Amino acid sequence: MASALLAKKALRQALAVGARSQATVGRRSGAVISIIGSSRRTLASVKDVTVNVTFINHEGLRITVPGRVGQSLLDVAQMHDIELESGCGGGGAVQQKKHSERWTEDLFGRGPCCHFCHVKIPSPWINTIHDKQPATEKEHELLEEHWQEEATDNSRLGCQVMLTKNLDGMQVFIPDGPPADCP
Repeated sequence: MASALLAKKALRQALAVGARSQATVGRRSGAVISIIGSSRRTLASVKDVTVNVTFINHEGLRITVPGRVGQSLLDVAQMHDIELESGCGGGGAVQQKKHSERWTEDLFGRGPCCHFCHVKIPSPWINTIHDKQPATEKEHELLEEHWQEEATDNSRLGCQVMLTKNLDGMQVFIPDGPPADCP
């Protein structure tokens, strides 16, 4: 009974301190259990999931804002009241995720629905994005159909580009959108 109390006390101390320790706990049957606590728990911090993005509008005004891993460029822009149009409200969820050259996972979602959130992403950022998040045929069609004069190889729809940690520091150019007062 006394050894059980000592074992419980050692276990509580090991867990409370959080120090890397090893406590041996005896049980009635005589079996021995070894418990190892970690020295420090590594919890995800805000820094680990924060991605800074610099938006540059058609007038050359720059603003650097934080976004979270997993958000789209459109989500980040809307969260910080940056003028990036979205006719569909950002409803175009990603339909596929490229994991490797051989494996592209099909996901749920309608894909791109409009062309308003057109952005231009300079190299090398666009190359990093294309490696893991290639543009779909529908995205290419929308860009070519509605942005013939301005669409380039660096053009993407903001709702289709999801932030990853390796995009920290990325710059995004927002071209002048279509007139808002047209009937």
